[in-house]
This record gives sequence, C-alpha cells and structure tokens, in this order.
Amino acid sequence: MSTPDTRDPIAPTGHCGHFTALHRYAACSILALALVGSAYSQAAAPATTTTTTTTTTAATVAPSPAPADEPVSMGEFVVNGYANSLETSLQTKRQSEDNVEVISAEDVGNFPDTNLAESLSHLPGVSVDYLFGEGERVSIEGTDPNLNRVLLNGEPVSSADWYVLDNQSRQFNYLLLSPDVINQAEVFKTWEPKLLEGSLGATVNVTTRNPLDMAPIVFTGNITDDYNDRSSKNEGSETAMFSWHNDAKTFGIMLGGEDLRDYVRRDGVESLAEDNNTNLGVGGALPGQPPGPWVTAEVVNTAEFLQLRHHQGGNFAIDFKPTDRLTIEFTGLYVKQTMNNVNFSYYIYPGDNWSGLPNITNPTVTNGVLNSYTINSAPLVIDAFNRAAQIVSQDYDLKGIYKGDNFDLEANAGYTRATGGTQHQFFGEYFVFANANINESKNSSSFAVTSVPGPDPTAANLNSGADFSAAGEPSFDYGNIASNPEVDDERWIQIDLTVPLKGALKNLQAGMRFSDHKAGETGSVVSVPGADEVVTPLSALGVSAAPSNYLNGLPDITSSMSQHVLLNSYGSVANFIGNLPEGNGQTLLQYFNSTPPQDGAVFTSTPTFTIDERINAGYFEGSFGDGPLNGNFGARFVETTTTSASYDLSMTPPALQTTQSTYTNFLPAVNLNYELAQDQIVRFGVSEVIARPDTSQEANFVELYDSTLGGVGGNANLKPYESTNIDVAYENYFAKNSYFAVDVFYKDISNYILNAANPEQWTDYSLTGHPTETYEITRPTNGGAATSEGATVSYQQSFVYGFGLTANYTLMHTSSSSGPLPYSSKNQLNISPFYENKWGSIRVTYAWRDDYESSSFNGQSAIWTAPYGRFDASAQINVTKNFAIILAATNITDETYHQYFLNSGAGSVLADEYKFGRGYSAAVHWNF
Repeated sequence: MSTPDTRDPIAPTGHCGHFTALHRYAACSILALALVGSAYSQAAAPATTTTTTTTTTAATVAPSPAPADEPVSMGEFVVNGYANSLETSLQTKRQSEDNVEVISAEDVGNFPDTNLAESLSHLPGVSVDYLFGEGERVSIEGTDPNLNRVLLNGEPVSSADWYVLDNQSRQFNYLLLSPDVINQAEVFKTWEPKLLEGSLGATVNVTTRNPLDMAPIVFTGNITDDYNDRSSKNEGSETAMFSWHNDAKTFGIMLGGEDLRDYVRRDGVESLAEDNNTNLGVGGALPGQPPGPWVTAEVVNTAEFLQLRHHQGGNFAIDFKPTDRLTIEFTGLYVKQTMNNVNFSYYIYPGDNWSGLPNITNPTVTNGVLNSYTINSAPLVIDAFNRAAQIVSQDYDLKGIYKGDNFDLEANAGYTRATGGTQHQFFGEYFVFANANINESKNSSSFAVTSVPGPDPTAANLNSGADFSAAGEPSFDYGNIASNPEVDDERWIQIDLTVPLKGALKNLQAGMRFSDHKAGETGSVVSVPGADEVVTPLSALGVSAAPSNYLNGLPDITSSMSQHVLLNSYGSVANFIGNLPEGNGQTLLQYFNSTPPQDGAVFTSTPTFTIDERINAGYFEGSFGDGPLNGNFGARFVETTTTSASYDLSMTPPALQTTQSTYTNFLPAVNLNYELAQDQIVRFGVSEVIARPDTSQEANFVELYDSTLGGVGGNANLKPYESTNIDVAYENYFAKNSYFAVDVFYKDISNYILNAANPEQWTDYSLTGHPTETYEITRPTNGGAATSEGATVSYQQSFVYGFGLTANYTLMHTSSSSGPLPYSSKNQLNISPFYENKWGSIRVTYAWRDDYESSSFNGQSAIWTAPYGRFDASAQINVTKNFAIILAATNITDETYHQYFLNSGAGSVLADEYKFGRGYSAAVHWNF
C-alpha cells in the first residue's frame, strides 16, 4: 500500500433572495464611504504625484500613477506593511491596459488567509467555497470553478485533486501554492489575445519572486503553530526563502522551501441523497396525511471527517543576464501534498434496497416533505473509510528574452505534471436493524433509536458498538478496496515577437504556441468475497467513544447521533480489510495490487480514461495610446485536437477504444481605457473566449450502476464553452492609496454543457452469464445557453493615523435552461478595516455570500449552499527591524456550512451541515 505520510490524523436561511438588512446597509455604506472619502480628499491638500515603475503582464497605460505609500521607518527598520501592499496592488491595477484585480505578496502572505483562494476571495466578483473548512473552488463573476484558468508566470501549472469522489477535472487545486511562493496574483477580468485561452470568467496569473528584483541578499521565513478548538490539536509549519544576486545584477538565484501541516476535523449531519414516495414503494397516502407526492432524506447520517494535510515542497528561480540584450530565466516548483483521511458514518435508512420502506407510524407530511415519523426495523449502519491520498505537482519553465534594436524576441519552453487522486480506499460496513424516531427539515435532520429487535431490545449497547457484534445479529456486511489515481501533464513551446513603434500605435506583438496536454484517471475496486459470512467484531475497525464536543453547535442532535463510537486510529480499517483473504492464497490488498481482475466489474464502478489534447495557437496584438485614450486589440486562433481512450464495456474482456475530435476557434478582443480627468479612468473590454470541457466530460467512458440500471459517462464529441464577454468599468483614484470603482459585466455563453439521460445497451457484469441490459446513462451534451451579468462596487481608502478600509459588493444574476449557474451567488460582500503604524498592524475581514447552487459531496445531486459569512482577524507586532510576531484567528464565529435540496412544489430538505471549529495561529516571521 502506498501510504506517503504515516502520521495518525486521529491520535490522542434560505434561497437567493435572503439578503439581510445588515448586508444591505453594509453594501450601501460602501458607496457612502466612497463619496465621503472623495470629499475628504478634495478638502485636504493635494498629494504630490510621483512616478512608479511596475512590472505587469499587460502594457502600462497613460494616466499618471497615484503616489505610492512610503514604507514606515523605525530608524533603520523599514516596514513594508499591509497598506504598502495595497498600494502596490493598486498601482498595478491602475497601470494595466486590462481590467484587473491584484493582490501582492504581503497581502497573500499575511494572515488570516490560509491559501491563495482565500486571498482572492477578498476581490470583487470572486467567491470561494468552504466544503472542507478552507477556501477552495474559486468562482469568478458567476462562472463555475472549472471554467476559470490559473497560470503560473503566464504558463499552465498542472494540479490534481485528492478526494475520492471528485473526478479528474480542470479545476485548480488552490492548496498547491503556499503564500510564500507568490509575488503577485492578477485576476484578468477582461481578456487579451496574448493571454492563454481557456477561461470564461477570468484568468488568474500568479507570478513568483524574481531574485534580480529583490535586494542583493534576502532571507525570510515563518515558523507557525496552528490550533483548532474543535479538534484541540496543534500543528506546526515552517517556510523559508533565500535570494541572492551579484552586484552587477547579471546573475541571481532564489530558493524557497516549506513544510506545512494542517489538521482538519469536520463534524457533520448528512442526507447523502433525496428520495420520494414512489421510489420507496409508497403509492397511497400515509395514515392521516395528505396524499403524495412527497420527498424525504435517503438517510440521516452523522459523519466525522479527519485529515492531516501535509504540504512539503520548494521552488527556485535562476536569472542570468550575460549581456544587456539577453536574459535567461529558469523557474521550478515541486510540491508533495499528503492528504490521508478518515471518514466514519453512523446512519439510519428510512428506506433501503433490502426491504423498501419499513413500517412507518406517526407520520407527518408538511409541504410535500415527510418530516417526522417513527420507523421500525430499519438498517442502522456503520461505514468506516481509511484513504491514502497524495498529490505531487511539479512545474519547470525556461525562458529566453532578447532585446534587439528594433524588436524583442522571447522564447519559452516548459513542462508541468501532477499526479493525485486516492491511491487506496479501504471500506468496511456493519449494520443492525433498529427502531427509531426521525425528524427532517431544511435546517436539520435527526434520529433517536428507541429499540433494537434481537438480543438487546433496549438498544443499550448501540452507542458502545456492542450490538454491532452481538451473536445472531447481522454485523460485518460489506467491504472493498478502491482507488482512483489521476494524472495531468502538459508540455509547451512558445515564441513571441514584439516590435516597438512610434506614434499612436505603440507596438505590435505576434506569437505561436504548440502544446500537448494529457490527463486521465484509472478507477478500480475489488470487494471482499463472501463479506456477509465474515465473522468479526466491530472492534476490528479500531473504535472508541466519540469526543465530548462531537457535533456540538449543530441543531437537534440526539444522544443516538453524538455518543456512538468513532474510529480511533488511521490504518485500522486498512489493516482489517487489506488482510482479509481473497480466496486464492493472497490477502485482498495483495490481490488488488498485483492482479486486479479483468472481468469488467473493475471498470464499472469508477471511471477509467485518458485524453490527449494537441493545441496549436497563434495570436497578434497591438498596443496603442493617443492622449487620454489607450488600450490593445488583436485576435487569437486556436486549433484543438483531442484523442480520448476508455474501456468498451460491451466487450469481454473490456478493451480500450479511442475517439478523436478537432475544433478551431477565432478569438478577437479589444480593450479601451479613457482618462476622463486626472485620476479617473473609464474602461471598456469586449472579447470572444472559450473554456474547454472538463477532462472527464470529454472522455468517452461509462460508469455503470448495476443495481439501478443507471450510469454516467463522457462525450468525446463535446465542443468548448463559448462566450462573448463585455465589461465596462469606472475607476476614481481620489486620494493616496485610495480608489472607488464600479464594474459592470455581461457574459453571453453558448455551447453550454448540460447533462442528458438516454437508454444504452451494456453488459451487466454483476449477474451470472453477464447479460446485456438497458441502462439509463447520463452524459454531457452541448446546446445550452447561459448568461452571467452583474456589477461590482469597490472602495479602498487610507485614512489618518494609520486607519484604513477596503470593501466591495457584488450583485449578480446568472441563468441557464437548468437554472442559475453553479457556484454563483446573487449577493456578495467583503469588508476589511485595518490599522497600521510602525509597531505593527491589525486587520479584520468579513466575507459573506448569498445562496448558490452547487453539487453535493457525491458529485451527482444538485443542491444549494445556504448563505455563509465568516469573520477572520490578524495582528502583527514588529519586534525589531528583522523580526515580527503574527497572531491570527479564523472562523471566529464558528460558522455552520449548510447545504439543502431545493424542491419544486415541495419544501426543502437538509443535504448536509458541517462544523469545523475556530482556528488560532501564532507565527514568528523574520526578514533579513
């Protein structure tokens, strides 16, 4: 078994319209503060204008830059603080030819943000999801996280996921980049042709530190201790970066390293899915209740998820300038993330595939929801999972830049690769039959066991686990070993030519690019043979009493839910399941690793596929400036040829099949900037953009569910999403380190990918003789249309005496034939006041977003996430010119992450709700 990190992770409101008065007041206050701030700045003495040179991926614009904040001096101690970071970001935003939002190194690296995704979430129009307690799944201007591309120094960076239920996709793993790697992150809300294609919402370009841009010798780092009040665990982390260049600034090298640990404990209540009276075999009305249809939760489950996230890696940059004309840059990144995790579920089935819906008494049906009842002889189930998961990502980029008398030539070649997924999942299941009272609503689900038919009718031993091992009772029922390793890699070569010109047309650029992108996932599963005949007590899984604060803070928790046993060690399930006999002299794990079966059943439970995208692209772009008007224009031509391979399950044994498709796209773009007056800019951008389908969508695989004769699959003939994006923005830089902006955007999306179910003939490997059956297979298909439109209001100002404020509000409306676009919230608000002087700083952040549609943890059922607000805070104490102490608190109010099923014609039903606990951090930071 591949177990990269052996440390034990367990050892000793409403729908979219619910926008509260507080949030309405706060949003309106942004506008009011901006007007007051503007008036204040006009009354004050005008600031002296200085010239600042800022390197950015877009050409600079004509308006005079605002004055930069001067670093605070403490004798010889120079503090480049948070306000200075905001000014650096504001300079880059103002000077860009495109509409960009920017965060700089100090902002990304400062607590309380734990990763790049959380830092980006403070920007207007950018939102994140907190399914596992940390910010992930970044949505920009209403578009799905898979439809926004992240670049590293302008080039691709491969990433992979770790969760066993997530298929291989184009979604970026924001846990990959630690803050210490980052120099600056730019979110391009308007697109230009020299940027890589592939984003509908925005392109995020992350730049790393360059040794020739820093002081001759720099040594900086952090030692951090993190504590969570739910798990009562501490984890330490260390980062360091060293940079050097010679006096002539012709050679420099930078090395960075990190060893980061984060312990995640997630307590939750889950429904897993939603069922209805028809599926449960209830045709008529329940006693004393109105007739159906009605819906109900498939199960009521209490779940504990535990994970030790161990992030180890490093990065380097080597810069060499042998002459004034030639620069050679070589950068690299290597990260290993060990994501081993444990999941323990304890749940009751109202209806199950053994007996249909058991006898119900005392039912109550309200608004189409079976929300309370007593159930008899229902399966009470324990599911235990140990998962070994690891992600390894690497990225290498070699770039040469030659500056001639009348041209600039740049050549670039690179390689990036990521492997991930779950290498081994060990699963064991126990159950007994029980009688219980069940209650369900949109905001909670609960059960209380009243008795257990059999040896212990009082249910006294349920929570100790003894009943699951009682003589004559069903106990161990099922187990398996599964895996879904995934891979993503890309090679590329690119050449760019820039010709400077005189006059209104400043320069012309042209380039060609050739890349080869490969991705794939290999799924397999082997079940325990004769599992129901295995006689073993529950103690074989390694269980003990639940912690005293288990499920604290969640509503309607009963003792049946909170006081049962939980797993007490990582690896106990793996040892038990892996060492069971397979039947041919091998253990199940030996059989799984050495001779996986080729009978087709291995390929029906999880997807197995590869894709190979050959992408050829060329572009031209012109940059112009004449008086108050400047901008860029151009077009990009892209040809994509995709070859997908997957197993044909209609053959015995299944054999690989390949399918090839080609599509071309012409992508024009224009960006205009007009200086209305000094310090005021109006921007306009229009472009045609594309986003390729998810890699798992464009692979021609099929995943069969034999018990229901259903399944899901891909479609090798998919075309990319296409969108016409229009953006209009007004920016007023009314004072030093201050601005007010309004941005209006509209995206008209075609070729939108929707899922459609159709009958298909496939071999049923679960039945003797492997007969051909008709399955209802859901596959993605083009043809839908969608829109995303909205506006953002942004405000930033530095006041007197070191006080300051950043704030933004986003109002958005998205639509498609199936409803709002996934992960798009109608309302979103960010507020962050701060105070800073030469001795340190204090910063508080509040982020809130409205309801949004997403997918449940099983990746299939469409559900909604309830409004989520979060308070974080940090303080920095500058001890000396070289040392600082940083304190932080995250999720201060211990918010509940809550999802629900939104039903048409019936009430909502809880999908899941989770608690993560509050986080506290203390760090020592040094900078020489």
